[in-house]
Amino acid sequence: MENFIDLLWRLILEVSGEEQIPFIWYWPDSASSCAIMTHDVETAVGQDFCPTLLKLEKEYGIKSAFELVPEVRYPVSEKVMEAIREAGSEVCVHGLNHDGRLFSSEDLFRSRAKAISQYAKQWGAKGFRSPVMYRNLEWYDAFRFSYDMSVPNVAHLDPQRGGCCTVFPYFVGNILELPLTTTQDYSLFNIIRADPMEMWSKQMDLIMAKHGLVSFIIHPDYVTGAREQALYRELLGTLRAHSLKRNMWLALPGEVDTWWRERADMTLVQENGNWKIRGKGSERAGIAYARLENGKVNYALPNEN
Repeated sequence: MENFIDLLWRLILEVSGEEQIPFIWYWPDSASSCAIMTHDVETAVGQDFCPTLLKLEKEYGIKSAFELVPEVRYPVSEKVMEAIREAGSEVCVHGLNHDGRLFSSEDLFRSRAKAISQYAKQWGAKGFRSPVMYRNLEWYDAFRFSYDMSVPNVAHLDPQRGGCCTVFPYFVGNILELPLTTTQDYSLFNIIRADPMEMWSKQMDLIMAKHGLVSFIIHPDYVTGAREQALYRELLGTLRAHSLKRNMWLALPGEVDTWWRERADMTLVQENGNWKIRGKGSERAGIAYARLENGKVNYALPNEN
């Protein structure tokens, strides 16, 4: 998708004859890219480990989203949910009972969607992720979530193949999709069995080169061991370093949701020969420029003008 966008920019620049074309930059406060951390909590062991993850993340100034399964898997702990909220992190809904059948038929899905919506209302949850990343976006009209995180950009290791082929958020109706753009911990630990940090670092570099959204799933269930906790610390430290040295925005999914909606409603207007951004949240927005240099599209970021 990003290659297609570059092609469109190139055609527009060539046809218009303009040296550069302004647009509202992707991220607030001139951030070069964005990263979100999420946790699918699949077992009682994973739920019990959530407070430990919160403590680790606090050391690095990172907040995250925890996707909890409402029924069957484990009794959802009010104490854990309270700890998540007190840490400034988010509670999201992770399916209904994680039995793999949520999207097996439309009737079943719509019936369960009603129950899922009740849990979302009860928990004050605005975000959703489907267990096993199963999905059918054509049925999402049954949801009242603000954002969803059930679509990978590439899904060659997932049970349901296919992906959105983008590293940017996009709307599905009125729901904002925040795609998963890095390899899940389970796949790295048990299928690829490669060096996780080497893989994640390469993926982060590729996504940041496109100024996109770096999104992670780290299951509390799979990082209870000392080795895995050390690895998670390394990942958190890398994200913090990217924030400080490469101007990456470390955000909650809900913050990305709010920003992307505000950005979509902003307008770029010319006043007295100068470009201005108007709309809610515009004080955090910046104007970037698409330019054609040696036949290649490049962007001049807001802090470079």
